[in-house]
Amino acid sequence: MKTIEYQSNTYSLNGKKWVDSRGMVVPLVTQAALNKKYNEEIDFESIHISKVIELADGLKETRSFTYAIRAYQFVIDNSDYATIKTMLPRITSCYLATGFPNKAIDLFSTAQKRYGESIVNHVMLTSIATAFCDVGEFDQAKKCYDKASTMSGGRASIELSLVYKRIKKGK
Repeated sequence: MKTIEYQSNTYSLNGKKWVDSRGMVVPLVTQAALNKKYNEEIDFESIHISKVIELADGLKETRSFTYAIRAYQFVIDNSDYATIKTMLPRITSCYLATGFPNKAIDLFSTAQKRYGESIVNHVMLTSIATAFCDVGEFDQAKKCYDKASTMSGGRASIELSLVYKRIKKGK
């Protein structure tokens, strides 16, 4: 278990979140400070890829999106197709959360060119439809929405339903 000394206290990384000496999950502001400190010293090369994924997921969960992007990008750069396919929606949602929808769109486009349509799934399309809404490209968003809806058998997730409302409102 990773521990960090910060402001005269000791914190431990318990799964995806930092806890204090009593085992209590610390507030998000402290999570962010500890994530920053931890990321300044971490060497992804020295840990197993599954641990990097776990770390990235924890960073995303604690809203340290910039650090999560760094970790997810390492995973994407050093993994097989199946892992990359599961990482793409995660990293694109981090790009959206940090206000970079164009980076999400570019990453999707690059992945699609490199791997073809097989890299596309309804979760990824939902994220990319959101990105297109963010940049005001509602026709592209609708295309992604339609494809995601078809891929999910017409059973739209809450996220996909919200994208549809944005598309209708934006047109």
